[in-house]
Amino acid sequence: MSLKNFLLVNILIFSSVAISAQQSKSEINRNEVNLNFDDDDFLFDLGRGPVRQACSGANIIIPSLFECKILDILKNDIFFKTNDLNGRSLLDMPLFQTSFPKDDALTINLNFFFNKTDRSYFTEHSNKICSYLALVNSPLEKSIVTSFTTILNSECGDFIINTLGIPSSVFKTNVNALFGLFSNGTVEERRAGFMADIYKSVGSWTVGLKVPIYWRERNLFLSQGEIDAIQKAGLVFESSPNDAEDFQSNHIISDKVGFGDARIFAAYQFLDKNDATISLGAQVTIPSALAVQKGVVGSEFRECLKDPSLDLCDILNLGLDPASLKRRVFQELGIFGIDFLDRLSAMLSDCSLGNKGHWGLGLFLEPAFNFNNSLAWRTHLSVEQLLPAGELRFFTKKFDEAAFDAHNFASSDEVIAEENLRFINQRILDMFFPTPLCINVLPGIIVFCSNYLTYTPVPSFSAMIGLDYWYQGQERFSISSHSTAFDGYNVEKARNPWAQQLKILGGASYNRGTPDNGWILSLNGDITIFSTGIGKDYTLALSIKRTW
Repeated sequence: MSLKNFLLVNILIFSSVAISAQQSKSEINRNEVNLNFDDDDFLFDLGRGPVRQACSGANIIIPSLFECKILDILKNDIFFKTNDLNGRSLLDMPLFQTSFPKDDALTINLNFFFNKTDRSYFTEHSNKICSYLALVNSPLEKSIVTSFTTILNSECGDFIINTLGIPSSVFKTNVNALFGLFSNGTVEERRAGFMADIYKSVGSWTVGLKVPIYWRERNLFLSQGEIDAIQKAGLVFESSPNDAEDFQSNHIISDKVGFGDARIFAAYQFLDKNDATISLGAQVTIPSALAVQKGVVGSEFRECLKDPSLDLCDILNLGLDPASLKRRVFQELGIFGIDFLDRLSAMLSDCSLGNKGHWGLGLFLEPAFNFNNSLAWRTHLSVEQLLPAGELRFFTKKFDEAAFDAHNFASSDEVIAEENLRFINQRILDMFFPTPLCINVLPGIIVFCSNYLTYTPVPSFSAMIGLDYWYQGQERFSISSHSTAFDGYNVEKARNPWAQQLKILGGASYNRGTPDNGWILSLNGDITIFSTGIGKDYTLALSIKRTW
């Protein structure tokens, strides 16, 4: 709920018109904006007609905004990065690796699991959203502070405060503290379902198939303490619990349920001597992910990527009456702010059930050693390369400072002022709404190594403990030298960082029957103790295995 109000405050600044959030109550959902003002006897029509030919008052307001350095704010970027978030495929999770049977056995294994990432990483080393958005200690923040100081200490401020009716208290806001309330925000992720695999051993060969069927959810997140601080600062509109839940479901939560990518594999046991075995295998990851249902508790944001129809000219044509401007601007900001939050959720919360359409080819090596009748060691080393495929990514436009400075914002000529206003209008849209484009992506190579020590004191019980290391190199974008589609865009901002993850894992199993004909019931878990470029997660899994 709190992110909504933060966005409104920011958009208020960049659209060059501001009001106090505490002066109103708001009820907002995806399809409409219903505003109630204590001092308002009527509502404006929110119809979005064609752009008008003239911008009334632009020649008055633009020079004042320029003199007060408000327009300098538009020279800054809001997005430090526009990449999506790294994630580890369920097929590569250490708890779901196959233990090959012997003696022509057939095995079916179901792993019922829950996996959660509390804080996702936006860059190699940061899980805070301030590394993704320009919040604290950024050039953007400094420009806002400079503008506020200018308004309070120069004649241009009289027009902003008196003519436009914006309270001077707005410009005394501690911008660093305000942005700091949101700087620790992050993205949570949950995955729950089951991993199904079936494999058959024939002599020294084992062939098999595995596929997850699960629910995946991501959401923008602030802790309760951070929400309490935001409420204490008076930045949260009054709303009922139902309104809060609807808002979160419609604008900050994305989820889907269905099938993940499938993996087929074949392994050959080329060494089986004394107490040691070594198997070498190949695997193919098939991009078969299919969402059966989207928006179970949240929404599907990548279906809503149209830019808002912000029209500052249309707003100014109401005239410079403070009361009229306040009402109309707040209505427009409500719509604009929700659209921005939806775009941010499309970039960060919306995610695939698989590897985003990439085929994968890999090799794996699995040595196992029995030290005695009760103690054994097993290693699973895998190397995989995902093949190039097109992905939807978001790109900010490069800022042309020379073109910006070429505009005569100090001019009071109506024609020039109108051109300046439309230029400002487009710049605001470019700042807040990175452009979705399809680009050919070659993911970095994936390497992981899982090591397990198994202790079996009696035939019916065993315990396991181990370490797992996973690495994925930085991805590469394939852009033809003849292509002009990405000219003018910040391509590097959209590139995912490299990632690594170190986990500890353990579990216990109850065995009934023989290795060739029996049941195994296991309870296992893992937790990340170190990571770079990817969130720290944990997994709980209940495994039911049947071998014939």
